[in-house]
Amino acid sequence: MLAVRGSLDRRDDTPGPLHVSPWPHPIDRLRLTHASQDYDRIPPEHAQAFRGYMLKQAAPRTRLGMAVAAAVFGMATLGDIRSMPAEVLAWSAPVRIGVVVPALLLLAWIASDERRLKWHLPVAFIGCAITGLTIAGIVIHLQLLGHGWTIHRAVLLSFGVYVLSGLRIQYSTAIGALLALSLGASELVLGEAAPKVVRGLISLVGANLLGFAAAREIERSMRTSFLSQLRLSEQAQRDPLTGLRNRRHLDEHLARVHRLATRGELSIAVAMIDVDEFKRFNDALGHVAGDACLRDVAGALEHCAQRPVDLVARYGGEEFLVVWYDVDPESLEGLAERCRDAVASLRIPHPDSRVDTHVTVSVGAVAAPANRCSPETLVERADAALYEAKQRGRDTVVARRLDED
Repeated sequence: MLAVRGSLDRRDDTPGPLHVSPWPHPIDRLRLTHASQDYDRIPPEHAQAFRGYMLKQAAPRTRLGMAVAAAVFGMATLGDIRSMPAEVLAWSAPVRIGVVVPALLLLAWIASDERRLKWHLPVAFIGCAITGLTIAGIVIHLQLLGHGWTIHRAVLLSFGVYVLSGLRIQYSTAIGALLALSLGASELVLGEAAPKVVRGLISLVGANLLGFAAAREIERSMRTSFLSQLRLSEQAQRDPLTGLRNRRHLDEHLARVHRLATRGELSIAVAMIDVDEFKRFNDALGHVAGDACLRDVAGALEHCAQRPVDLVARYGGEEFLVVWYDVDPESLEGLAERCRDAVASLRIPHPDSRVDTHVTVSVGAVAAPANRCSPETLVERADAALYEAKQRGRDTVVARRLDED
């Protein structure tokens, strides 16, 4: 998307020259992302965070649901002692009391602490699958012995897996399909009457569809809530004018990247960038044009740090700061020159600059092994290098390696 920027000269109120930026503005991209965001879809880069959010939100429901399910399953087993044939009871009671009930209680225990939620998916899926296969096995064995179809427990299980287990829809659907297919296939193999099989399968399919609808609505609500929180968090970390990360996020990111580089014995590079003669630009063309200029500069600089761990942020006023992770100090000057050239290539007219006829920037950059300096030191040295670049006449780059000082 090309952004067209116009400006007005305050002195004669005549339109200034149109400037066409080759870069899409960060703030425009941010607004477009949120304006077109489908609340039924999670951006891939946030999928893992959403899974964690879902587990945390579902944990109270899962904890209570699994505890109740374990109690009901245990009491049902005791109740079956009087009515269930000894052949079926001989294997099903130990499985239910020794495997299923403990699995349900284990899942309730996992859901009671966020630190244990990483075990939720395997335990919930395996536990629910074992429960379903146990019920299917009981039904099949009863059929072999000539007893009636006891489909109601399978129906309750199918619905409960969707609503109470905390599993994502695809896993709940897999368990529901496994239960329906195993029971349906067994009935056909055993030669049950077609109408009876159809009624049973309709009940199971109906329970799955109802559970699917309920789980989908729950997940949709969670997606909406998650994306709303994500957008608020994103906006809190953005500079409202340029769309770049703000100073607060910059400090957090630089500290995090510094820790990573220290552990990996890697280098970090920081560049401080200042728009030359920006006060004169504002005085000549007005603050509206000045804001448009800063947005253009921000868009150009963003293309100079595109790796996931690199960052371009607005430091304050007309100053920007770029962070590069794991950089060869020998390439520092080239990276800084790339920033200067990116802004120069915009060819934004500057009618009152003592440096050039278009907007330019001065760049002060420093690179150092992370274990030899603090984040604050990197910024201080980059600021000192920027001051030196200005002293040299602006529109220039001063790059320093910390080990050269």
